[in-house]
Amino acid sequence: MSSSVTASPDLSRERHSKLWFLDGDLVLSAPVSREKQRLYRIHRFIVTQNSPVFRERLKETEKKKDFELPVPENADLIDILLTFLYNPLSVIFLPS
Repeated sequence: MSSSVTASPDLSRERHSKLWFLDGDLVLSAPVSREKQRLYRIHRFIVTQNSPVFRERLKETEKKKDFELPVPENADLIDILLTFLYNPLSVIFLPS
């Protein structure tokens, strides 16, 4: 897998239990903590069709397969975003 970032040897990396698709063509890495990252193997099409931010960030990498994109947002936020994109009915919005 090609990668835009080299992980530190002491950095722990875990695959997301549900958002790791064998046929995915994009890997996102998001911080869980300073020592740990969560990895998501997802479908580029899903995020580029639904997010102008991802569309812009991935524009130059269209030809790369299994590209890894680090995101600065906390993994808990990425969990919510990707869960919503893949299964919008599973996200419950509570009134404020």
